[in-house]
Order: sequence, then C-alpha cells, then structure tokens
Amino acid sequence: MSITSCTNCASVDNSWYSWYNGVMNALDVRSEFPMLEPGSERRIGTDDAKLVYLDSAATALKPKCVIAQELDFYSHNTGSAGRGAHTLTNEAGEAIERARRKLVDFALSSDVADVEKEKWTAVFTSGATMGLNMLSLMFLLGSLNSDENKTSRFQLDDKCNIILSRAEHHSNIVPWQQVSKITGAQIRYLDLLNSGELDLEQLNKLVDENTKVLSISHASNVTGVVHEVDKITAHLDKFTAGSSRPIVILDACQSAPHIPLELDIRGVDFAVVSAHKVYGPSGVGAVLGQKDAFLDAPVVMSGGGMVEQVDDFTTTFQALPNKYEPGSFATAQILAFAAALDFVSKIGFADIRTHEKNLTSKLLEVRNISSVRILGDGVLLDNRLGLVAFELAGVHPHDLGNYLDELGIAVRVGHHCAQLVHRRFGVQSSTRASLGIYNTTDDVDALISGIESAKRFFGV
Repeated sequence: MSITSCTNCASVDNSWYSWYNGVMNALDVRSEFPMLEPGSERRIGTDDAKLVYLDSAATALKPKCVIAQELDFYSHNTGSAGRGAHTLTNEAGEAIERARRKLVDFALSSDVADVEKEKWTAVFTSGATMGLNMLSLMFLLGSLNSDENKTSRFQLDDKCNIILSRAEHHSNIVPWQQVSKITGAQIRYLDLLNSGELDLEQLNKLVDENTKVLSISHASNVTGVVHEVDKITAHLDKFTAGSSRPIVILDACQSAPHIPLELDIRGVDFAVVSAHKVYGPSGVGAVLGQKDAFLDAPVVMSGGGMVEQVDDFTTTFQALPNKYEPGSFATAQILAFAAALDFVSKIGFADIRTHEKNLTSKLLEVRNISSVRILGDGVLLDNRLGLVAFELAGVHPHDLGNYLDELGIAVRVGHHCAQLVHRRFGVQSSTRASLGIYNTTDDVDALISGIESAKRFFGV
C-alpha cells in the first residue's frame, strides 16, 4: 500500500453541499467533522449542550480526511523521508514533494503558468511562528556576516528600517524587535484607522531608501480586516526597484482558509502559513517564497538532512528547499496538511467565501446589542473575514467567555497575541468569535442569544 491522498478527500465534490437562496448549507460539511457530526457531536457546558465552535481563527476543526491521512501514515506507511533506500523511506520522500507542490499551487493564482510556478518553493517548518522567526534570523545572521557578502539583501544596520503594522500578531513583531536590538535597525509602524484598516497614507512618510523589510499580515486576527497588500507593494515599487526593493513578507495565517492567497500577484517575496488554521494538523507550517528571494539568504538552522559535505570546519549545503529543512520531517503532519489543502480546494474559495460572507453579515449583528462595541467596525463586508472581536461594557472578556462556555459556545478571550491592536482601540482584551466553513446561522444565533443572556446575568 503506497502513500496516496486519503480516499475520503477524493469524494469532496459538489454533492457535499446544497444551495438555498444562494446560501451554502453547511450541514453536509459538518458531517465531515467528527466534533460536529450529527449524532456524535462534542458536547460541553453545564447542560451538555451541542458544541457551537466559534474559534476557528485560533485553530480550525479537522475533517475526517485529514485525520485519516495522518492515521494512515502511522498505521501503514511509516518511513523517514530521505533517510534510506527502502520502499517506505522513498515513498515518504515522494509524498512530501507532492505535498510541497500542492502547497505552492494552493498559494498561487489558479491561472498562473507552470513556468511561473517554478519560480516559487515552499520550506516546511513547525508552524508560521517558526517561519517568521526563520525569516527574521536570516536578516540577523546576514547582518552579522555582512563582510562576506556586501550585496546581500539580508543585511541591516542602524541606518536601516523595518516596517510593520500595529495590526500584527506578536509572532510578526517580537522577532523583529530582537533583530532590531542587535542590528540597530529602526522599527516603524503603520497605524490603524478607526475602521481597522491600515493607514496607507503613512507609507509616504515611512518608506524611504533605507527600508529593507516590510512584514505585514494579510488579514488581522482581531479586526478581520483584509489588508490591501497589492496597494502597499505597489507603493514600494514607486520608491524602490530591483535589488534595492525591500523584502516583503506576508503573514497569511488568517487569510489562507478563507480567500485565495495569489502570492504571485501580491508583490511579496515570502509568506508564512500554518496548517492547523487551514483545517490541517498542528505542528506544521511553511515559508513560501520566490526562489530568487532565497538566493543570498543565510542558513539559520542546521543539522542533518540539509548538507552536501561536512568537513572539520566547513559545511556545504543542499539546494533549495532542502538547505532550510534540517532534521527529520514531520511527515504524517505534512501529508495531512496536503489532505487539508485538497479539502479546501475541492470545495472552492468561491463557495467558501459566499457562505462565510453571509454568516459574517449576521455575525456583525452583535453590534446591535447595547453595550457591545466591535473593534474595527467600519470595513465593508467584502474586505473582512468572518471574525469579530468585541467588548461588552461592564463584563470582562474572560467572564463572558466562561459564561458562553457553560452554554456550549466556544469563543476566544484575551488579547489574541495582538496587544498593539487592542491598545489602539483602548482596551486590554476582547471576546472574539470566528467562523469556519462548518458554521451555520444557528451558531451565530446562539452567540447573539448567549450575549444577551450574559448581559442579564451580569446585570449590564
């Protein structure tokens, strides 16, 4: 039995879901998720209520085909890729390369030519956080070894600047702070408007000939705003070109499950994704990048599996992408990640987006509840994802989250690893509800009813 994509995933076709008045019926999709499958769904709360899962921005639930793919590898096909000559190890290696190609296809435009696809690659990591750390460390080591390559784009000093936004997850802030401390490079921030959108007019003041990095999220994990990456990169092109152009990094964790990434038309050099947010397993993600962007990037992690020759004092490395993938592969997780990409792709972003936009429109009705304020509430539906972070005046988010949990409703509370966003809106934390393809109007109705009930309980 050789490694293939899980047979369950091959059955994902139009029969999976039905349409009524243009709204996707998620009930058939829910049956593919064991935690939501009718008759055996997970129950929580004081009354053993059916789970209402509204925390997909933190981690998505897993469909059967993803679970089955991981189990299949451990049950029938375990082998260490690249570590031998026997059938199992060869099959594992071939399956990883198929998964790599699938991820690149997923991240690029649907009509991109094969010759353009060949310009991109994917480096598997333990997740997006590791990917962002890897990219930031390239600049750190590139700066420390600047005498070796004076023309490297991965060099920073105290004359350089790094542009981030205040909409970033901590994973796209803290690594750059560490780099800044050592290299002296200045961090500059794009601010947020009241709507939650980035203030792009600030680019005129922030970008200059010393801008070396721009690292931003494709979509905020707090406001749900989809940032206008195309406009940002087009602005960079007005100021810089060729080798002097800043390296652009995109955190695509929040956007990847919901909208096409189309990295080839975004003007970015690198992007990071995390499998567990795209209905895949935990513990694996990737750095996607243009091969040319990797050319003078230093190796930042090293070990077995990524070397050509090791001598007493020097080492030569393999070619892309292997030179950035030391150690044993998380093979089961990588193959399950590929199954998740199949799952999303075969449903299709057009249907996913239509379904989630309809639900988001209803989710935004929480603004009609007195004492509720949505963080970043001025964005058109077309420019936001299906998540809402809000405060309920007089009730701490943790208290509200615990109350909703007793009703069977799972939401996220806290600062969501995005303290700068919360500080911008004058709060320390919030309650966040976020949607996936399995959610229904009943889920959103339960949330709204739960908030109303919490208001009565807490007397606000």
